[in-house]
Amino acid sequence: MKSLFAFALVTLASTTVAFSHPGHDDKGKKNAGKAATEQRFVVVQGSALAGALSLYKGLDKPVGVSAVDLQSIDLGAEIAGMGKRQMRSRMFTIAPGGSVPVHPHNDRPGHAYIVSGEITEYRNDQPQAIIRKVGDVAVEKNDVQHAWINHTNEPVRVLVVDIFNP
Repeated sequence: MKSLFAFALVTLASTTVAFSHPGHDDKGKKNAGKAATEQRFVVVQGSALAGALSLYKGLDKPVGVSAVDLQSIDLGAEIAGMGKRQMRSRMFTIAPGGSVPVHPHNDRPGHAYIVSGEITEYRNDQPQAIIRKVGDVAVEKNDVQHAWINHTNEPVRVLVVDIFNP
């Protein structure tokens, strides 16, 4: 198994992989009839994300994920120079076996707080996968590309607060 994982890391280490990620934020809802925007990802050698790509087997959409919009604030009305940006909070539920595919956080910083359950996060800035448990916070910022997989038999609830540019 270790040799297979090492092979995946070496094979994917310097590969550029294209994923579309429709529906991750409100833009996907507003532009549902338009073609999904293709995002490009550079896999960092030795990162947990490189190994995670083999787990996804081409999936580019969330599986077993639901989200509820809780609240948002128009930051342009609150802070000069923020334009149309919003600070928003959403509650995600990721079912057992569910996943959020690889996606970037450039120009969309945020925090993901684990409310219940346990989820595995794969990040391009970490050499190993991270098991996120209740009370943990994942920081999502520029140059972070990550994915989540619920490897447990229980749903996971994650409160995400981010700055969003609609």
